[in-house]
Amino acid sequence: MAEVIIINPKEKIDIATDEIKVAAYVRVSSDSEDQENSFITQYDYYVDKINKTPEYRFVDIYADSGITGTELDKRDEFNRMYIDCAKGLIDLILVKSISRFARNTYDCIDMVRKLKNLGTNVIFEKETIDTRTMTSEIELAALSSMAQEESVSLSKNVRLGIQFRMKNGTFKQGRLPYGYTLGEDGTWVIVEEQAKIVRMIFNAYIGGTSLNKIASELSKAGVIKNDGTSKWIGRSISYIIRNEKYMGDALLQKSYTDDFPFKSHLNKGEKDMYRVKNHNVPIVSEEIFNKANSLLDEQVNRFYKENSSQSDSVLSKMMFCEECGTMFRKKSGRINIYWVCRKRDHDASLCPTPQIAEKVVCNGFVNIYNRLVNNVEIILTPMLGQLSGCKEIRLRSKGEIENINKEIANITEQILVLGKANADGYIESALFMQESNELNMKLAKLKKDKKMILGNDECDKAYKKTEQLINILKKTGPIGEFDEKTFKRIVKRILVNKDKVLTYELINGLKIKLEYSEV
Repeated sequence: MAEVIIINPKEKIDIATDEIKVAAYVRVSSDSEDQENSFITQYDYYVDKINKTPEYRFVDIYADSGITGTELDKRDEFNRMYIDCAKGLIDLILVKSISRFARNTYDCIDMVRKLKNLGTNVIFEKETIDTRTMTSEIELAALSSMAQEESVSLSKNVRLGIQFRMKNGTFKQGRLPYGYTLGEDGTWVIVEEQAKIVRMIFNAYIGGTSLNKIASELSKAGVIKNDGTSKWIGRSISYIIRNEKYMGDALLQKSYTDDFPFKSHLNKGEKDMYRVKNHNVPIVSEEIFNKANSLLDEQVNRFYKENSSQSDSVLSKMMFCEECGTMFRKKSGRINIYWVCRKRDHDASLCPTPQIAEKVVCNGFVNIYNRLVNNVEIILTPMLGQLSGCKEIRLRSKGEIENINKEIANITEQILVLGKANADGYIESALFMQESNELNMKLAKLKKDKKMILGNDECDKAYKKTEQLINILKKTGPIGEFDEKTFKRIVKRILVNKDKVLTYELINGLKIKLEYSEV
């Protein structure tokens, strides 16, 4: 019987030094002071281990802290390490355990495969797994699953502890709201300078000032937020008005996290909530807080009601202000329905374009449509001929496009080779920068030239849309009143300017202007 002898692959070594290029990956959970100590301990451990092993050559220590291990895209150092592996800088990675590497079974196995394809192996010390000698992924899959279950179990225990503290009122807030700081005894203390801003926000909103207007004034005044910036937006003001802590209460478990893969969701009644009365010293009275929130509720309900009715209109998302670019919104008057620039509706000083009656827009469409029907040969047929000429130019440019594509591929190849030579230390940095800049400038010019030629593809689209428009006009014929179906088929959008001029942009790009007088 034939004898089979397994010959393990030889470790990849640096040809110049006969050494294995080794790095270590470290990740610790975010547990206050212990985290920093753990970093130092692990860092020192791996530096010492790598330097004391004769065949090892130290590369780097990659360390992520306080970030979930279940999602690779949130670990910057892990991703940096992977890029270095792709560059050929690392042969072997040392990791304390599978749970430090990845708590998601699929990600763990997938990443090990990717690293092996790059010529990089991993040693998991706790599980004594070395992917250099691993003949099957079954063992790794089993241990990865255990690490994932360990993560899920730990998460459940943490959440149960949090819920318990929420129920008995001992839960501590992780981050304090604007206007508060933490006192020496752990209680919340009001920061009076910030508290004045909070009170001003509540009073201004109750007084009729909009969220965006308040935000704009605070930004202009340079009022600093907790994040260190002075850029306030309407959502920031709404968040403050909605925060019950400003009247002294605390509503806990406003959001919750799934068991796995730990995705967070707003709590809309799926989980219990806990309201703690007199949780902290208030900045505004309960009466002011409730009044501001009632006004905000009314505004939100009105917004959704108006937008719901707008979605039923054929003009919804079709009308735009030519002066500021803002979309129009529907506004009901006593007799007529009007459409108005949203920016002007918010503040008349922000945009000069007046509102326009819906019947004016609809009657205007009937007018321009019938003009087109009666003048197809004068307006659209010549346009079709011009577009046909554009198509011929594009066809003649086909060979030129092929040449540009070849040049782009050639320069891209040169950039990759140059980058590898720089990474391997075969070219000086100054020369690399010079050559790289020149190649990138050539590449940018080629792409620009290609874009200009391919821009003629728009001619093809316009040609087809013009043919389609002519067919619709001939088939439908003149109309006596506004027809939604015909409008949707031929109009792309409508522009309105301050001089009371409507511009109907059709599906083929043709723009027809119409002056109006009724407001």
